[in-house]
Amino acid sequence: MDNMITNALGFNTPIYVPNDVDDPADDEYDADVNVERPNEEAQRFFDLLKETNTLLCEGSRDSKLTVCIRLLGIKSECLVSEYTMDLITKLMLDITIDCPLDLPKNYYEARQLVAKLGLGAKRIDCCVNGCMLYYSNEFGVDDGALLECKFCQEPRYRVTRNSRSVRRKPIPRKAMFYLPIIPRLQRLYASMQTTSKMTWHRENYERRKMSDGFTPYTQVSATPYSCWPVLVTPYNLPPDMCMSKPYMFLAVVIPGPSSPTVGIDIYLQPLIDDLKRLWNGVATYDINQKRNFNMRGALMWTINDFPAYGMLSGWGTHGKLGCPICMMDTKAFWLHNGGKATWFDCHRRFLPTDHPFRRNKNAFVHGDTETRDPPDYLTSRQVWNKVKDIPKVEVVGGVASKPRGYGQTHNWTKRRKTKDNDNARRDIGLYCKRNELLLVETSNGKLLKPRANYTLSPDEAKSVCRWVKEVKMPDGYSSNLARCADVDHGRMRGMKSHDCHVFFPDFTSDCI
Repeated sequence: MDNMITNALGFNTPIYVPNDVDDPADDEYDADVNVERPNEEAQRFFDLLKETNTLLCEGSRDSKLTVCIRLLGIKSECLVSEYTMDLITKLMLDITIDCPLDLPKNYYEARQLVAKLGLGAKRIDCCVNGCMLYYSNEFGVDDGALLECKFCQEPRYRVTRNSRSVRRKPIPRKAMFYLPIIPRLQRLYASMQTTSKMTWHRENYERRKMSDGFTPYTQVSATPYSCWPVLVTPYNLPPDMCMSKPYMFLAVVIPGPSSPTVGIDIYLQPLIDDLKRLWNGVATYDINQKRNFNMRGALMWTINDFPAYGMLSGWGTHGKLGCPICMMDTKAFWLHNGGKATWFDCHRRFLPTDHPFRRNKNAFVHGDTETRDPPDYLTSRQVWNKVKDIPKVEVVGGVASKPRGYGQTHNWTKRRKTKDNDNARRDIGLYCKRNELLLVETSNGKLLKPRANYTLSPDEAKSVCRWVKEVKMPDGYSSNLARCADVDHGRMRGMKSHDCHVFFPDFTSDCI
């Protein structure tokens, strides 16, 4: 039973249920003046566990709560309907008619019992264009009752034949899911095992956030769809626990079908509100020390790929000023023929001052050496001084406005595909000393592009794909790269972002 409860709560240690404080035989709280009674919310949780912790019958290992959790697990794993779950619960009741057990009568009752644990998900309606959430909070937002977007005036609900029916619940055009993080953190302090881990290095709670987009299912149509999960993990836990699967909490699921771009802040609003509450403090009961305390939280950092970095930080990662470290102090320039921004030869300033690459005049921009030091990292106060006067960016109809000066004096926003073509080879002649890559005019007047030294022949490409097809990797290290290898044509197809992160640093370094 304990294992089932703790799996549902998101951790793998047993829950300690204190005795009822109203029990006259229980003098635990009165014997020691340093022992406090649980706060009202914590006591309600402990009472629920005690009430549902009774075994179904003598010799049974399950209680009503564990049966409900297992039923919900079957529905989730097997993707069966609620009607099927009702048939399963009816079967359980029919075969135990001679020995009546306290079992759920249907799927709805099982779901309601588990929902009392306080670990539910909130479904929040949002504008179909991503302009706003229909959402209210105690921090001054009161948009929960609106029927149309206050920016683009798109209706909130779908228009159907039964839309005007009073009995029929309206269907939102778009909705997101938020899983509150505060109750899950409080449950970590309800365990005799995890509460000591949560305070092993400091009292305050710290967290980091991870986000990236993914395709939730195999694409079977021409229109792609991707959604964006946001995960949080508590850094109070020891290093060997904080990044393990039970403690990586799914907090937000941002709906698609496309990237939220600069509008990601809109979907993060419920999570930001919880962070504000944690900053002010939330009453929590520590079952190990038998006392109430004010749990506080702070965001330490975010983990994401470079495009998501631009969405979260507010510094656009496109264009000439796309580097968030160099910012305006950059050597990026526009290619004369290609018409694109390039960051070629911007990395040498980060090398040690005595590195031979700094003095090399041939391998980089020809005739150029590098004497500059790396740019200084900005403090949080310096960043605030730069952005505090920038007007608020609004998303209207799915399009975000850009502050004045974007791309010229800054890249702050709350908002191409390169090819080895003829223009790129012409630019090599202008900026680099690599004669072996320049265009060669043939006898018939056509231009020939010499192959770069890293280019694979068709047979070599097939050999690499064959090797990828057969390579074995540890479980969870990456997705199945073998599905991406097209041996017949010598190509890698359908690689996702994480696949590239594994393929290029690990595999190509072995080849080099």
